[in-house]
Parts: sequence; C-alpha cells; structure tokens
Amino acid sequence: MTKIITTLHDPSNVFSPLIEQVKELFMELAPNLVIACTETTNTNIINYISSYGALTMEGGLWGQSRRKALAYTLDQTQAQNFFVCDFDKIIHWLKVAPEELSNLLKEGVSVGEFRILGRDAKTFATYPNSWLATESKINKMVSRLIKLDVDILAATFLFDWDIAQSIVSQSQEESWGACVEWPLIAFSTGKKMSCKNAQGLTFEDPDRCQEDIQRAGGYENWLENRFDNPTEWAKRFGASLEQTKVVERFWNE
Repeated sequence: MTKIITTLHDPSNVFSPLIEQVKELFMELAPNLVIACTETTNTNIINYISSYGALTMEGGLWGQSRRKALAYTLDQTQAQNFFVCDFDKIIHWLKVAPEELSNLLKEGVSVGEFRILGRDAKTFATYPNSWLATESKINKMVSRLIKLDVDILAATFLFDWDIAQSIVSQSQEESWGACVEWPLIAFSTGKKMSCKNAQGLTFEDPDRCQEDIQRAGGYENWLENRFDNPTEWAKRFGASLEQTKVVERFWNE
C-alpha cells in the first residue's frame, strides 16, 4: 500500500472546483490521502475532501506539516510506501497526466530506495524565472553532494517504511528546508537514491488563477506581475537560504 502525504493551504476554497474537474480520479486516491492543512484553510474544502475518505489534520509550517502527516501515517497504518507531494501538484497531475501518477503509485519503490520525482528541462521551463534562477542553484548543489543529477525542488518523493522512520526521527527543518533535508537524510544513512522525471509536474499555479490571468490581460502579463517582483524574489531567496544551509549541514558531515 502507498500512502500519499500532502499539505494544503486554501483559505478561499479555490480547490473544490478544481477537484470537481477530476472528481472520479480524486475519489480513487482519496482513501490513501493524509493531508495536513494550515490553520487558515477553509473548512468547506476540508469537509469536501474528507467526504471522499481523505484523512485531514491541522498542520503548521510547510516542513512541520509534512512531518506531522508522515508521523501519523507511520503510527496509524500499515503502509509500506509513502508518496510525498503538495496537494496542488497532485490535483494538477490528475488533470494533465493521470496515468503517469497512477503508475508511479502502483510501482512503488524497492526496499531502501528513495526516489526523487523531478522535472526535465521542458517541464522545468514552465515555471517562473524567479523560481528557475533560485531552484537551479539548489538542484546543482544537491546533485554534486549525492552524485546524482536530480531536480529536488519539485519536492515530490517516493520512499519506503524504513526511510520514513528515519525522516520522522531525524528531521529538524520546519519550513522550506525540509524539501532538501528529507532526501539528504536518506542519502546520509546509505539508502539507494534514484530519480525519475515526471511530465505531470508542470507549473500548477495557473489552474487556480484563471480569473487573475484574465484580469492581467493574459498569461505572460500575469506571470510577470505575480512572480517577477521584489517581494517574490525576496521570498525565493529566503527559501534558497534555508535550503542552502541544509545542504551545508550535510556537506560538512
């Protein structure tokens, strides 16, 4: 059995209509979903996804939420594999490449394997420039450290029960550093590291921003206004600093 560990931040209930577009596919996944929701997430979306059998709980910061959901799943289920991915990416994946996602979940991983699901050059290029510029540097550092060419910042992973235990017991990162820390915990304990590119990991934000895109006068205008400004760059640099410090910690071990 593969349990799906995810996080959700949705104060305005924007995801309910998106789920409706892939309702049948979502219903198949829902019983295996464990979702840590931010305190401000709308109760309507929580009730909606819970009605299909998904398990929800209150989370915290991004890294805290992932760790809490994983720890609960380890304690309360007999899952042998764990798929970790942000909720918005999962819904987007169901929309653009559902068969690929289904096959990944069915395939699972071998014992002691940590698989990084990443983006090839074409898929990576669908993201904003502020993300590309910062994420590419972190990806390069991690790739050098683990001696494997990876895209780690899609933050989408598949691993087994033993690795899940190590992550829950050793993880320290509360926020964005966790997406680098978790695979490096697996690497530092001698686990088999693997990677696979996924077509379903194209940029997901436009799915829930169609009205904003129309108001901006089109996709390119929206992309520039929303993601190429000082506030967004500061956010990306802040996340990169957290992640760089994590790489440094493992680099010096």
